[in-house]
Amino acid sequence: MLQKSGSPDIYVYTLKGYKQIIKLVIPFLEIYFCPFSCKMEEYSIFKDVVFQSKEGKQKNKESLIELVKLSSRVRE
Repeated sequence: MLQKSGSPDIYVYTLKGYKQIIKLVIPFLEIYFCPFSCKMEEYSIFKDVVFQSKEGKQKNKESLIELVKLSSRVRE
């Protein structure tokens, strides 16, 4: 956890990479977000993109394009 630049009273928690998202964020969201959310479709897409990234789909041009298309469905 780091102090936010220019705001000494605000702290920022940063995660990098899908491994930390799978380990820390998804379990938290499954418990505290999913039962109360109307954003389940968006969460499902997010989770799908994260797990496909874990499988290495972002390393191939064609499958990366599919991941981008999948993630863009959140904004529709």
